[in-house]
Amino acid sequence: MTAPERAPLGAALALLMAVVSLTGSVSPVLMAVSVGLLSLLIGIAWPTLLELPSPTGTRAVVAGTGILGALVAVLSPERFTPLSGVVMVCATGVFASFVHQMLRRERRS
Repeated sequence: MTAPERAPLGAALALLMAVVSLTGSVSPVLMAVSVGLLSLLIGIAWPTLLELPSPTGTRAVVAGTGILGALVAVLSPERFTPLSGVVMVCATGVFASFVHQMLRRERRS
């Protein structure tokens, strides 16, 4: 994807997030769905964009962290605040990315 294609796509996704945030009482669920979808799309595209040596594991870590963060924020607001749940999931995602890098076969790059 070239730079002229990325800029309008990024603007359209930002507009989607802004519109979803204005939906009122169903906003948390719609925001979680849109964040999960965007995480999946970013997880699929990010390793290809950066030409990473181990794209499959990176896709799983990025998409899994985003989707899990959205689920935790919506499904467990009675145990802790949604923001603290997302922070915990992101910390786990950082740990998972380190584990992924340590376990990959080719370590030259």
